[in-house]
Amino acid sequence: MWVFGYGSLIWKVDFPYETRFPGFVRGYVRRFWQGSKDHRGTPTNPGRVVTLIPHAEYLRTHSAHDPHAETANGVSIAECWGVAYRIADADVEAVKAHLDHREKNGYDCVEVDVFHPAVKGADGELVPVVHGALVYCATSANDSFLGPDAGVDEIARQIALTKGPSGWNADYLLGLCHSMQVLAPNYPDPHLVALERAVRQHIELINAADPPPAVLRVFPDFDTGDAEIHRVLEVDVVEVARLEKERARLALKPSNGDSYTAKPEDKER
Repeated sequence: MWVFGYGSLIWKVDFPYETRFPGFVRGYVRRFWQGSKDHRGTPTNPGRVVTLIPHAEYLRTHSAHDPHAETANGVSIAECWGVAYRIADADVEAVKAHLDHREKNGYDCVEVDVFHPAVKGADGELVPVVHGALVYCATSANDSFLGPDAGVDEIARQIALTKGPSGWNADYLLGLCHSMQVLAPNYPDPHLVALERAVRQHIELINAADPPPAVLRVFPDFDTGDAEIHRVLEVDVVEVARLEKERARLALKPSNGDSYTAKPEDKER
C-alpha cells in the first residue's frame, strides 16, 4: 500500500514505512479550507488545516472566491507536491487504522497516481511513479469544511490565534511551508506563500500588542527536523519507479505456470 501525504504527514510521520519519495498528484488543489476541531483547534475555536479539492469542483464552485486561482509562474495549481510512503504488507492493516483515526475529522480516502519530474515514458511524457496511492481528502460536503469565503487575511488571523491538542495552528502552517520550500523549491504554491506571510505578520502584531501577551509567540525552529526532510530528497525516485513496475509485472504473472504475454499498456507503466 502507498500513502500520499500533503500536510502534516510530510513531517510528522508516526507510522512505519518501507520507503518514501517526494512527488506530486494531479487534478487536485491544496487549500487551508478544512476546519480542525481535534488537532489544531477546538470545537468552539476551530483551526484550519489543508485538504485537497478536486480541480473540477474547484473551478466550478470555489475559484471565484480564491485570489490564487491562476497558474503561478508556469506552475499549475492543480498539481500538489508532498511525500509518498510505501507501507509493508504486514503493516497495512495497522497503519490504515491509525491513519483513519488520525484523519477522522471529515476526511475520506481516495486513490491517486503520484508523479515525479524524473520519471518519464519512452515518449518523454511524465508517467506515474506509483498508481493508486491512498490520500485523505476532506470534501466540501463534510461538516468541518470552512471554504475560502473568509479571505486570506482572515484565514491567516484564524491560524495565528488558534491552538489545539496537537499545538499551535500556525506551527502546522509554517511546518508545511518550510517542508515545501525544501522538497519542491521550484514549484511554489501561491496559497501557502500568501498565508505564511500573513500569519507571520499577525504573530508579530500579537507579540507587539500593548499590553504584551503573557507568553510571547515564538516562530518554530525547523533546524532539528531539516535533516529528515532532506533525506527524502536523497531517494532514487527512478529506482522506486522501476521496482514498482517490477512488482506490477510479478503481480500479473500467472501462478499456475502458464505463460504471460505483456500487453502494450503494461510497457508504459
